[in-house]
Amino acid sequence: KRNTTIINFSSNVSFQQAPPNPPLLSGDDLKTLILEGNQNSGQIVSGTTVPLPQLRDDQTRNDYYYYNNNTDWVKAIEQAGSTLNNNLSLRGGGNTTRYSFSVGTVNQKGNFIQTGYNRLTTSVSLDYDVSKKLFFKTDVGYTREKTNQGGKIGNGTTYLYPIDMARKYLSFLPIHEKDNNGNDLSAYYIPNPLDNSLYPLNIYNPVAWSHKVSSLSNKSTFYNNLSVVYEILDGLHFTGKLGVNFIDIADDAFIPSNATNRNWDDNMINHSIKDNESDQALQQTNILAYTKTINEKHQLTFSLITEIDWTKQKKFFEESSNSGSSLLHDMNATNVWTLNNNLRRSE
Repeated sequence: KRNTTIINFSSNVSFQQAPPNPPLLSGDDLKTLILEGNQNSGQIVSGTTVPLPQLRDDQTRNDYYYYNNNTDWVKAIEQAGSTLNNNLSLRGGGNTTRYSFSVGTVNQKGNFIQTGYNRLTTSVSLDYDVSKKLFFKTDVGYTREKTNQGGKIGNGTTYLYPIDMARKYLSFLPIHEKDNNGNDLSAYYIPNPLDNSLYPLNIYNPVAWSHKVSSLSNKSTFYNNLSVVYEILDGLHFTGKLGVNFIDIADDAFIPSNATNRNWDDNMINHSIKDNESDQALQQTNILAYTKTINEKHQLTFSLITEIDWTKQKKFFEESSNSGSSLLHDMNATNVWTLNNNLRRSE
């Protein structure tokens, strides 16, 4: 029979909006709430003592423009999301040989700034009938994934999420630095949380955080399956299967000093997190089967099966901080660091 080849290609794009967010207090309402809470607790204006003067709309203060804003932090880190899928497949063959090949890509832009997902998937399959008694089949596949988490940190001792920051950060603060006339400058406004009791200790400007903090996850997967079927004698078959699988996962996050503006001896300065995992697996199965039909009601079956299952796992975790520069992401002599290396093997 003549070999035939069939080619298919598909592509589609979709768009997503960020999910609705619960209503939050404006900057003006939040200032009123804080001042009323202080008054109810007995912190009132008395002579020259003025609690929280920066929240009292005093235009003569140098920091007036930094405390008179109505910033929607959630909306400030949102963006329109989109997903593009492309898939190409090829299959063909004849009576003795059959093959297929496919490749697919996914490119996704998330609903929050600096978030996204990319995936490349490929697979190849080949069936070959050497003779009426001998058959081979093999499958090979590879997948590569990259996830940009937009500053989401969730490893080790540090757990910080931009959307969580945006829902908690003070809405009367601005996104950018201000000039003397209250106009936005290009630099982000990131106050040191230790300078003022108003600032949440572990929450920072969500827009600046999303842009400056890198948080990437990479995953690679490779597999290869091979099987052979051989008819030794009439009714006596041998089947051999061999499969290997490799998975590598690498999570890398870095918090530069200009994302937190904390003191240089603080562990949130040039904070690096690396979490790697490598998994290897091998499975082998051999089956020797004999089948004999005695009559219409009776059949004799005999099977001998051997199996080998081997796995190896290696993990590496490193968390460091206080490097001499925000360009030094890796562990080096200037870091304060912790290390965890774990190797596990089973057979």
